[in-house]
Amino acid sequence: MKSALHACTVGLFAVLFTLSSAGKLTRPGAGLIGKFYASGVKGDVTVISDGRILSLKKGDSYLARGDTIETAKGATATIVYSNGTAVFIDEDTRFIVEKFDQEFFAPNNNLRVEPSNSSTVVKLVHGRVVISTPRLLSGTTMFYQTPHAAISIRGEKVLIETNEKQTHVAMITGNATVNPRDTDGNFVSLGKRLTTGQEAYVKFTIAAKTSEADETAKSTAATETGNASKPGSLAIGAQLAPDSTIAPVTKDGEAIVVRLSGPARATLPKATHEIELKEGTKLPPGTLIETGKETDLYLQPLTGVIADLRPSTTIQLERISVTMAGDVVKRQSALLDLKAGTVVSTIDPALRAINDYGVRTPKGIAKAGGTSFTASVSEDGYSIATTADTVSFVTPAGTAYTINAGQVTITPAGGDPQPPIALSAAVAANPAFATDIRGALNSVTTVVQSNLGGLSPDSALDLVSKVASTAAAALPSQAADLSTQVVAAVTAPSAATSSNVAAAAQAVTNAIVAAAPGQASQVAAAAVVAAPSL
Repeated sequence: MKSALHACTVGLFAVLFTLSSAGKLTRPGAGLIGKFYASGVKGDVTVISDGRILSLKKGDSYLARGDTIETAKGATATIVYSNGTAVFIDEDTRFIVEKFDQEFFAPNNNLRVEPSNSSTVVKLVHGRVVISTPRLLSGTTMFYQTPHAAISIRGEKVLIETNEKQTHVAMITGNATVNPRDTDGNFVSLGKRLTTGQEAYVKFTIAAKTSEADETAKSTAATETGNASKPGSLAIGAQLAPDSTIAPVTKDGEAIVVRLSGPARATLPKATHEIELKEGTKLPPGTLIETGKETDLYLQPLTGVIADLRPSTTIQLERISVTMAGDVVKRQSALLDLKAGTVVSTIDPALRAINDYGVRTPKGIAKAGGTSFTASVSEDGYSIATTADTVSFVTPAGTAYTINAGQVTITPAGGDPQPPIALSAAVAANPAFATDIRGALNSVTTVVQSNLGGLSPDSALDLVSKVASTAAAALPSQAADLSTQVVAAVTAPSAATSSNVAAAAQAVTNAIVAAAPGQASQVAAAAVVAAPSL
């Protein structure tokens, strides 16, 4: 089976259910039997609903309670509940929604928070799912049951897989509680709380029969944990296996060319000739890449990371590695050595806990776990500009800078790195920085509009809003043009934010207005022109 994180990025980061119609299904104060929407279907997927056996298709919508979804070998599906929770269902999986009820809610544009309290009970008979939730309300309950455990989920991203031997739960971000069960479904010990980056394995254990005295002791122990065994029978219980059950293994990864606008070439490690690059080309560590004078090359060195190599850029893939424990990604690491040109890096903030990504320049290394930043190397010197969240910059001598959003650190030719300054101050001192800021915004809007790297709707909106805000603060006179560009990107049918374009357009417009309040009316007018149907 494919890796958990691959499943997450390929299947889970899908279109969120449009909540406005669901919010009109019943009157205020009444209960609502929630629905789910099939946002992605690949291969042979069956749904059993209201006694009918049907083939699940993309765009289908069903009342969720009582439905069974089953994927065949090689088939997958992504469904989105009316409370905003998305579930990627991997191949060879049987998934039963025993309950999904939701309180009435009025339509709203906040994708990050559940619109109303809900109650979910799902039985995962076998297979694997990856669940992504919005911020759940305090009155919400969400339980996923397997033969070995019941998992109480509080969000935000969790993988659950089960077979006849064990259940594996991996917390990608957020927290959940795993409660082990015996073969009769009884809980047999206190649960274990998992937080971001932790995992647990739950399996049945059968004690070997040695003597009547030993057997009685085993039965007693089982009784104390909620599993009363008959005298003389084997004591069957469930236990949480240690997190270290599977030893982590680190292997080299590959970078993938996901978008290319012109000629680019690469020299593979130990090769004596260059190859022409095309979309889909996979490149190992040690590869040297050069882009043409008018070429943008979007490279995915790690899941959730997109590096835009701007025109006339030369980089070397110094390091790419992934550390796995079974199917779970424990750590992913990449270091790009920027020889010349500009690289704009867009990093999924949801994967901050496992990311180790950096760009080397001649004067130090810029590293970030989840943000957007630009690194440039030219004859005039070097610069690192941060357009969302923070980046650390460490010189070869060990001097470290924290570069906050909207700041840049500049190294003049032949000089040392300077402390960070505001991008607006950099533009005032050197108007050429305006081009760099617009270039960074172009990269991020392309990533979001084309959904490169499979960003979730929340991650995509978070990043593009922050980058748009940074650009507007540094270039307030261009705020209206920025609004046109960003609103067009987030409302495109192909965008990662296409599930709720009205909310996305409003969010980015608000971010730009807050950064350039003097241009509020122009920004609002430009947003209407960019998305006239909203």
